[in-house]
Amino acid sequence: MFSRMKRITASVGALPAHFILAALQSFLLSQNCVSDTCIFVVDEGRPHVDVEGMIGCFTRITPVRFSIRWNSILTFEALLQNAKESATEAMEHTDVDIARIERHGCISPGTRESSTITQAALQYENYNQFGTFQAADFDMSVQDHMLLPLHVPIFLKAIEVGEELMLLMDCSLFSIPRPTDANGFLESFVSHLSSLIRDHRQPVMP
Repeated sequence: MFSRMKRITASVGALPAHFILAALQSFLLSQNCVSDTCIFVVDEGRPHVDVEGMIGCFTRITPVRFSIRWNSILTFEALLQNAKESATEAMEHTDVDIARIERHGCISPGTRESSTITQAALQYENYNQFGTFQAADFDMSVQDHMLLPLHVPIFLKAIEVGEELMLLMDCSLFSIPRPTDANGFLESFVSHLSSLIRDHRQPVMP
């Protein structure tokens, strides 16, 4: 299934991460019928300028906005293209911090316990391409990654290892009826993702 996903993304000039991002967006759309959403994307390759010369766990959280207009039948292939364009545009503005976005959009500031901008986050990691960071006297290779402690109701982590893709999902108690439903929530997303891989031109319905 993952090999087919990569063939689909290659045919439209996208990446597997864009496919997962679009799948998460369409899954949320099927759950809450909200056509204007925002998903946090963990961008591990762009540390903040204030900590660029330091060794440690520093990363950026980039909000990617999806705004859908139901003027015609929307297919997942079109949503995938939109995800690629939206993510690319968002990555061009990673110097804008979350606090500035909240002020500009007149959004109530989030807290350490929750975010008011988004209800979901995606962390996509390619274990086949570990980064190497140069210091004054040595080179350091990253051999492991961690799930960041983001305070959002739904946090999806996708890990690409060889020709396989592993999925982990962390769900807040406020996003599901009962804690025992967390596994069922992930199973529902996996079924949704599998359906999209089998037919990426299927219509997306709210």
